[in-house]
Amino acid sequence: MAIKVNLTSPTQNLVKSLDKNLELSASSSNANQRFMRHSQTKDSLTLTESASALAKLFQSSATAYEIDATRVREIKSTIEYGNHKIDSARVAQKLIHFEYQLA
Repeated sequence: MAIKVNLTSPTQNLVKSLDKNLELSASSSNANQRFMRHSQTKDSLTLTESASALAKLFQSSATAYEIDATRVREIKSTIEYGNHKIDSARVAQKLIHFEYQLA
């Protein structure tokens, strides 16, 4: 029968632990230095013409449509009371029109 004897003292374990922490700290410090060097360089972003046009379109469309509060209330009321009629032909027409605009 073999008996395993641990000859390391608590002090030796502490020293090993501190050594590991110092190694981690040093590698972290190197990473921080690399990050600082990288962050000192200036990043830039250039949009393509189509991306710029899309951004302008998005900004203008955000304010282009006015909401008719009276019409919204009317529609909510008809839905609430179960009187709202959906014109499926009109919905289909609008979907087709929308698809053509996307193409």
